[in-house]
Amino acid sequence: MEQNISFKSGFKPVNYAEYGKITNTISKKFFVDFPWTVNESVKASNAKTSMVFDCSVLGITDGKDVLMLHLCPSVKENSDYNKIKNFILKKIKIDNPNLQAALFGSQYNWTDSANLNDFLLSLMKKWNIPCSIFNTSKEAFNVAYKSNIDEWYITSKNISKALEAENTNSEDVFKSEFYKVELSELDEFA
Repeated sequence: MEQNISFKSGFKPVNYAEYGKITNTISKKFFVDFPWTVNESVKASNAKTSMVFDCSVLGITDGKDVLMLHLCPSVKENSDYNKIKNFILKKIKIDNPNLQAALFGSQYNWTDSANLNDFLLSLMKKWNIPCSIFNTSKEAFNVAYKSNIDEWYITSKNISKALEAENTNSEDVFKSEFYKVELSELDEFA
């Protein structure tokens, strides 16, 4: 029987060097790579992706594993929202009370990008999966998740610069990179 475990996922801004050390331990086979369709998605205890800008990255975790999708809005296959929904449904049990999600990326000034991101968010709402949001970044960024400490790591040039300037308030650092930052009540800045 599944137990409803109360845990908070942490979101930590890191510089490129720290991100490299953290993600060095994540196998290349758990790297969500180009061409960024559901076919490259991974489900594992740890996962990572890079070069997120107008794409949408959705991570759904149960505290043990993460399903990470990196979907490019300019790839025709990613406009088949039914295929994306069915893929997710095959990979996770949406009735698991421990599910939490994080949605990254998208550029809201581009319709295809915004529509894809909105669709993914609508699924999380429909399935009652709490979801933190980091949308419309100022530049490309990288994101990784490690389940052993239930933490998300995000880096970019702007994040690295903010950290070098000794801005250690994670929320402020993220708000300097993303136009929209919203944490679910189950998450926290690390």
